[in-house]
Amino acid sequence: MIEVPVFLAAGEGLVFALRRMDAIGAVIFAALILLSILAWSIMITKFKQVNRARKSSEAFLANLRRDKNFLTMYNQGLKVEGCPLFDIYVAGCKELTGAVPKLEEEPDLLRGGTATLGVLNRISVSELERIKTALERAVAEQAVKLEDQIVLLGTSVTAAPFLGLLGTVYGIMEAFAGIGMHGDASIGVLAPGIAGALINTVAGLFVALPSLIGYNVLLGRNRNLIVSMDNFASELVTWIEKAFLKS
Repeated sequence: MIEVPVFLAAGEGLVFALRRMDAIGAVIFAALILLSILAWSIMITKFKQVNRARKSSEAFLANLRRDKNFLTMYNQGLKVEGCPLFDIYVAGCKELTGAVPKLEEEPDLLRGGTATLGVLNRISVSELERIKTALERAVAEQAVKLEDQIVLLGTSVTAAPFLGLLGTVYGIMEAFAGIGMHGDASIGVLAPGIAGALINTVAGLFVALPSLIGYNVLLGRNRNLIVSMDNFASELVTWIEKAFLKS
């Protein structure tokens, strides 16, 4: 019986503060709402992108390792959307086929096995280094795609509390200025302005806290994906080196 009025008072306090917000405070509050929408849209989009990249990469890698010829998917012109490992694989295969004559005519290259191709299908150390460079460049490009818009999310984490603080400080300044102009320092005069000012700090924290959690989780998942891309590139180089490098 005692708790119900307390919750009602809390809700009424929020409405009370919103109604007594001045024009500048309302503009800042609206900016925080827009920043919150932006942060949530980025988090939802990036979480979908990262989850899709992780699942598609796992499926692609499993299929690639089951295939006896690791160039089959590339020769067939298959496409795997949203899969960073596949894009790295394609970049490496393009560089390899450019360095090795008549490669597409050889169907019997075993994954990770000993090369059965002729001397014409061998590559030099410098050509292997070019393939490594192409794979490193592909890994970097995929990392940039994964980290795209993460900076905006980090910006909302740092900007939202300061924006809310700006609205609060301005509102308090206006409240005290009103007291100075009217000469009335009663709590009834001061409280509405202070309440309207503090709502921006609350809004800033409501924007920053979910953004901070999402930012850290996305960074961790992106880091795991980037490590898996580096490992895959190294594995692909090992396949190519065993199969094609001149002894």
